[in-house]
Order: sequence, then structure tokens, then C-alpha cells
Amino acid sequence: MRKNFWEYAKGVAILLIVAGFFSCEKQSSFDDYEHIKSISLNGTVVQKFYYDHDGKIVEESSMGYFRKFIYDENGCLMKVESAFDRSGLSSSMPAQRTELMTSHNSVVDSYSLYEYDKDGKLSKIENYFNETGKGFEYRSTQTYEYDEIYITKDFITVNIQEEQITNFRVYTYDDNGNVVNEKYFSCNFSSDPELINENIYKYDSYKNPFRVFNRTGSPGLYTNVNNIIETTTIRHYEVPGFDKISSSKTTYQYKNGYPIKEITKNSEFEYNY
Repeated sequence: MRKNFWEYAKGVAILLIVAGFFSCEKQSSFDDYEHIKSISLNGTVVQKFYYDHDGKIVEESSMGYFRKFIYDENGCLMKVESAFDRSGLSSSMPAQRTELMTSHNSVVDSYSLYEYDKDGKLSKIENYFNETGKGFEYRSTQTYEYDEIYITKDFITVNIQEEQITNFRVYTYDDNGNVVNEKYFSCNFSSDPELINENIYKYDSYKNPFRVFNRTGSPGLYTNVNNIIETTTIRHYEVPGFDKISSSKTTYQYKNGYPIKEITKNSEFEYNY
């Protein structure tokens, strides 16, 4: 009886916490330490995170982009504004940035609008871009399918008039709510969807600080309870110059249950709380 009770209680807790990941609800499940403030590379801050008095992320600044998060009076994420540094796309020798992009020193060139169903679950994201400087234009829509708890599929539609789904992802989770398998399908309208690639993930047992972005509707990094330590990619569609199967590993140093340093093959990042 005792075992069954605690299994039931754990299941209810997971249901309540994860349901909040993709829904329009106030959350208080984060402790102060999980609010990551900045990330440094070789002693230089390359990313900063800002929060409101309720602990919700309101801006993310970096050397290559920024995002601003806008909520309604109920704390529901309604809009994300962003800008991307395009200097590297127009020059073979891009200038090295010396300051972070922010909402104060950059011009918004894209935004996303969030919609929810009658139960408060995220149902649709519409994406708009201003690529020419002449005004924002609709580019794509994301819609979602759920099981009782998680987003199991997200669909991308780029032609809103004909409502043609161009690609979608399928997600599988472990018992902790981590995405352990992510499959990417491309839709050729003359045939069945084609599996292009899939990612398989392994995790540590420590807390993931990037869950502060959980409201953005991106299963995986932003919703995983734990931190990814190994990614295996299987390419079902041949890509010149890439192996069919490849893998990468990440190790961490920890403090107070959270990562404070991320170590990959080519770099080391410090997490500051």
C-alpha cells in the first residue's frame, strides 16, 4: 500500500509539473538557484538572462541574437520578439561583436505569437519575419499534439492558405519527463512522410537550468528535467559529408544540484546563477 501510494503521488506531481511546461499557468516549481543569470566562455560573458519579479524569463541576450518574452496579465506567454546578427551571412570575414545583443541596441526582425486551447494548453505558434525591412510577413505556424502529459508531435506549416504541413517532429519521453528520442519527418505531398533523422539522448541526474524557457513550446532542452550528456544522431537520409550515425558527449561540473560548467570537445562554458 505504501509503495503504491508514493508511486501515485509521484505520478501526480510529474503530471502537475509537466502540464505547466506547455500550458498557460503560473508556475512556482523553480527555486532561486535554477534562475541562471549568465554564461561565460573563457572569462567573457556571452549570454545573459533577465527575469521579472515572478521569476519568469523576460529577455535573453547573446552575441548572436536576443529574445524578449511578453506575457499577459495572467502570466501567459503571448509573444516572443527576437533579432539575429546577420553580419556573418553577408561577409566572409564578419566583424567580431564586442557587446551582447539586447532589445535596446538591436532592431526586432521576427516575432512569434502564442495561442492556447480552452484547457490552457499551448495550441499554436505563428511566426513572422521582417527580412527585407519593409514589414513583417507571416512565415510559418507550429501546432501540437499531446498525450495526457506531454507534447508528442509538433507540426510546421509554411503555407497557411493551403494548410500544408511541411515537416513535423515526434517526441518520446522517459519517466522523468526528458525527451529520449526525437524523430524529424519531412512531408512530400505525393507520398508518405519521410523520416529524415532522429536524435537519441542520454541524461545526468542533475537539474536542468534551461527549463526557465519551458513556456516556449520547444520539447527537449527547454523542458528536460535533467541535462543531456550524450546525443546520438541517426541520419536516415544521406547527407554528403556526414556519417550515417554520429554522437557527441557533454560533461558537467555541479553545485547545489545544478551544472556550473559545461565541457564539450571544443569548449568550456561557465554557468553563473
